Amino acid sequence: MAIDDSAGNDNGIINSNECANLNVALKNNGCANATGVSATLSTTTAGVTITQNSSNYPNMAIDATGTNSTPFQIQTSASFPCGTDIDFDLDLTFPNGSKTVSFTVPTCTGGADQTIPAHTLTASDSTQSDRMGRDGQPSGCEGKSCPGGGFPGTKFFTTYNFRNDGGSAACFTVTINAQTGVPNTSNIESAAYVGTYDPANLCQNYLGDSGVVGLGGSTTGSIPSVSYSFEVPAQSDFVVVVNTTGTTGDGSLNSSEFSGTVSGFFDFTPGPGPCP
Repeated sequence: MAIDDSAGNDNGIINSNECANLNVALKNNGCANATGVSATLSTTTAGVTITQNSSNYPNMAIDATGTNSTPFQIQTSASFPCGTDIDFDLDLTFPNGSKTVSFTVPTCTGGADQTIPAHTLTASDSTQSDRMGRDGQPSGCEGKSCPGGGFPGTKFFTTYNFRNDGGSAACFTVTINAQTGVPNTSNIESAAYVGTYDPANLCQNYLGDSGVVGLGGSTTGSIPSVSYSFEVPAQSDFVVVVNTTGTTGDGSLNSSEFSGTVSGFFDFTPGPGPCP
């Protein structure tokens, strides 16, 4: 499916208060040539009006693909909650029957990444008495069970606060970059939580974690970067935590310098108003 919002803000995605044309490609996966195909587009998603809902399709040979001859056109309201997925039904009719094809279009994607500034964990940061277990598997947006703790000892940590302001749940990705080969520095790890972080309860509000062993620090074979993902509910704050994992050979608790990015935010740039 292709979005043409040149009559809107022309950023290639559907935003609030915007007019957009949709071109929906269909493939003939039947056992005969498809002829005389016509289609009607509908939606039940609040805040979305279909201003041009019908089109014919070209004749399509077996396994051929065709696109609607007339673009479908939709209009989102000024109060449309950005980030809400739009559910569409495309009702097809042809000489020997009918069929409904359902599909979903995300909205307001492509917001700018946010930054985790360069930092080194030292005694000036907060401390916690446990850390997350590392199972070697960075989390994905499909979800992951909290590995839990069980590694007593003082660890330094810091937190970074973000928010999903969208109208639907969204997948966010945290990338942590850490210096390696720095003498007498501890490995680090990172985890994310919805709402708030309680260092005394590592699985409370858990969303996901970096998983890998050896991120940053002075250990031979240390890992310089890791990314992990998780889903955040609509209109929800989330916290990214970075903490040291233990002491080094000389008893130091400090980390090497790290920084990072968080991606997955929405683009809330509104359109210019109704369709012409």
